[in-house]
Parts: sequence; structure tokens; C-alpha cells
Amino acid sequence: MNPLIISVSQLNRYVKSLIEDDKKLSSVFIQGEISNFKLHSISGHAYFSLKDNSALVRCVCFRDSMSRVKFEPKDGMKILCQGKLSLYEKDGVYQLYVFSMIPDGVGENALALEQLKEKLLQEGLFSADRKRRIVEFPKKIAVITSSQGAALKDICNIIERRYPICEVLICSVQVQGVYAAASIVSMLNKIYKVDDIDTIIIARGGGASEDLSAFDDEALARCVVKSPVPVISAVGHETDFTICDYVADLRVPTPSAAAELAVPDIKNIYDNLYDYKNRIKKAVDKKIIDSYLRLDLITKSKVLTDIDSLVFPFESKLKELNNKLNDNASKKLSSNIEKFVALTSKLDALSPLKTLSRGYSVVYKDEKIIKSSADVKKGDSLKIKAFDGTIDCKVI
Repeated sequence: MNPLIISVSQLNRYVKSLIEDDKKLSSVFIQGEISNFKLHSISGHAYFSLKDNSALVRCVCFRDSMSRVKFEPKDGMKILCQGKLSLYEKDGVYQLYVFSMIPDGVGENALALEQLKEKLLQEGLFSADRKRRIVEFPKKIAVITSSQGAALKDICNIIERRYPICEVLICSVQVQGVYAAASIVSMLNKIYKVDDIDTIIIARGGGASEDLSAFDDEALARCVVKSPVPVISAVGHETDFTICDYVADLRVPTPSAAAELAVPDIKNIYDNLYDYKNRIKKAVDKKIIDSYLRLDLITKSKVLTDIDSLVFPFESKLKELNNKLNDNASKKLSSNIEKFVALTSKLDALSPLKTLSRGYSVVYKDEKIIKSSADVKKGDSLKIKAFDGTIDCKVI
């Protein structure tokens, strides 16, 4: 009998068909620990192994199935996988093609929520440093909640009672269900385009954790973070915490508390204004009384009641100085007169008129003094300046 000779490819294809034809292996649940988990960044496929104390099986989870996994698989995590067994012909290795996976012993949603919290925490979205103070005297507040819930009624009633001058913009959204998170995100993006909003309140009443799951949505958390104005999160009851609470600028236990913290109490404002008015009046009255007392002291002071006693010493001193000034001025004037007379005598002695009075004269030609006979010729007109007048003459 001749032996059956087949190729490696034929062998692997045959074994693959045996595995895939076994209906028990077309949908199996396998429990194990993740090892060597790798998520391909381009294709989106995940490759890993499931192992226990003595064996392992290779696994692959394609992108479509991986997109439905709500938590982030990591090495060492125990999970329960559903999938089918097949053989990869190229390597001759059988592997589990995973349809779905859930954490073993931990709820899938709970694990996904904790992982999301850790992710956002590491990104700094929960940091107190990025939280803003709530506007103290808001002009307009946007309230995002269900139009049918009691939360809206409570918020509006409290704002109307505490601070009726504040305008409330009611933004109706879904607060529960598959589309609730997307509804809130859409409304937030619309509100961000309104210029005169001072504060945003996101609210809903209490409920089971499943009812509040919309407020644990990652897209909603990131949308709240980018808000241009402070956001107050008022979701559920006092013991309920959502991711929206962590990323908001202020978390309050109830919608009613949100309204009380979002606006001041106008009664307190009036009381404070009345108190300020009284304090200002008392301060002004005290200032006036102090000024009157000071004025009274000034009017009774010696400078005003006995001014003569203050002026007399200075008056005597002034007279003394005035006498000295007059004496010095007289002496200075006499001295200057004597000097003036002496200088006048000297000036008179040097005067040309004195010379002319002794019989001398001065000859001018064209207003210029003639110093030499060579400066004139026959026919020139001259002027002779004598002591007592001028003589016109001509050279002959």
C-alpha cells in the first residue's frame, strides 16, 4: 500500500477544516489571563495570548469586535472571551478569533469607567488648578436638563426666589438612555456660541448608576472641559459621583444646591447694602464731628485769640530793620552823590566844549573832521564849529 503524501499547505488546510467543522469549537467561552497584548495602531486589530497555570492559546480580536470592547485590556488581566477556533495556515498554529471579551469577576462597565477616570486624571482634566470660580452676580444662567424632570422646576424656583433679576436659559436635553450623552454634548456646543452666558448648570435628579451613565461619557467630559464659562455639575443625589462631576468647575450634591450656589440671595444683598449705608453714615457723621471739634480747637488757639502778642515782637523787629535800612540808604545815596559830582567835574574838564570856549574850533567836510589841509581843495564847502555856533565857508 502506497503512503499518502501531502504538502504542508494541504495538511494545514485539512486540519483547519476539521477544527472549523466542529460546531463545538465555533463558539466557545474561554477564561484566562491576558499575556503579550498588542493593539495594532493602523489596522485596529488586537493580538494576545490567554494563559492559565499550564498552557496558553493565541488570540486575535479584529477591529470591528475590538471597537465594542468597553474596557482597555492589559497584560495580567483575567478575562472571559467568546470566539471561534481556527487555524492560521501560514504558521500551522490554531488560535481563537475573539468576538467579545469581558473582565472576569468585574463588571465590564465598572472597569471601563475606572479606566476612563484614570485616563482623564492623568491628562489633568480633574486638576483643581483648572477649576474656575463661579460668577458671583450672574446675568444669565444656562440650565441643561430634562424639561420633564423635577430638577428643572427646583432650579428655576430657587433662582426666582433668591435672585429674580437673573435670566434663566432652559436647555432641554435627554438625561438618560443611549443618546443622552450626545444630546448634552450637542446642547453644550450650542451654548458655547452664546456670548452673554455667565454660568452653565448640568443637572438631573437621582437614579440608579445605570441611569446616570450618560454623565460618565468621555466625549461629554471633554466637552465640559472646553467650556468658556464655569460649569456646575448637579447630577443625582449626594452619594452619586459621575465623571461630569470631576471635570466640572464645581460639583454639588443636588440640583437644588446648584441653584443656591449659582446665584446670591438678593435678601442678603439688600441687608448688606443697608449695613454698608449705615456704616458709611456713621463714618461721615464721625468725620463731621471730628472736624467741628478740630475747628473749635483752632478758633480757641492763641494764634487767633491773642494775635497781638504774636505780632508785637515781629513789629518791633520790623521797625528796627526799617530804620537800619533807611540809614544805610541815606549813607549810600550821599556817597554816590559825592562820587557823581567828582566824576562830573572830570567829565566837564575833558569836554570838547571847554576847548572850544578857549577859542578853538573844529572844521568839518561832509560831516567828517578835517585833520590836515591836504584833506580840502579849492571850492570845497566846509563847516566850522565854534563855541557858540557853526560857520559855513568855502575854500578859496
